[in-house]
Amino acid sequence: MTGKTTNLHEYRFFSPKSLSMVIAYSTWARDYAKWLEGEDWVKSFEPNIPLDRRRYGLVLPADIRKAYFDTDWMSDFRIIRTDGRTLIREVATRAQLGKRSSLEKLEFSRRYWKDTDIDSWGIVIMGDDL
Repeated sequence: MTGKTTNLHEYRFFSPKSLSMVIAYSTWARDYAKWLEGEDWVKSFEPNIPLDRRRYGLVLPADIRKAYFDTDWMSDFRIIRTDGRTLIREVATRAQLGKRSSLEKLEFSRRYWKDTDIDSWGIVIMGDDL
């Protein structure tokens, strides 16, 4: 999950599956997007899904720092499967999973999407530190 900032590096490529330009803000997100492009079970995908701040009040605040409720966030990917199911996937490295701040952001995302029409939420572990 990424906060909106201007300091992010952008990786862009055209996605035939999504019929649009894909922008990823990390090499791991770029690599995951390219992997999704080749998967038969993926109908389409969209990166950088903005979270609606009006829904933040529905997120249980326990063990998540208050400042995160004052930040604009994006989930890494919304994936539409060929069977019609919709998935949310957050990309993280094993090193990030060892940081409290990253875990809080992931938990924020999980709680945000919990009571929506999303069929599945999950974390994709990427990177050289596996």
